[in-house]
Amino acid sequence: MSNVPDEVRAAFDGRPYLGMPQLAKALRIDIKTLTKHLRAGNLPACNKGTGPVRKRLVCTLDDFKEFYRRTSVSVPSLEAAP
Repeated sequence: MSNVPDEVRAAFDGRPYLGMPQLAKALRIDIKTLTKHLRAGNLPACNKGTGPVRKRLVCTLDDFKEFYRRTSVSVPSLEAAP
């Protein structure tokens, strides 16, 4: 869990999942941006409940880690350059 941002780690503390508004707040991004990631398939999420009209999507810590892996850009170290 070392690569998970502190804000997100704190938001998940003691919780099995976060709703999309809570996750957007922890990530400091707009809910619309998070929704775009959901639609693009970058963020795995589960439907909580059985409502066919207003789906309540939630994200587990493992879902977030997958999202973070998919969207993070690794920058090569300058020391590795020839």
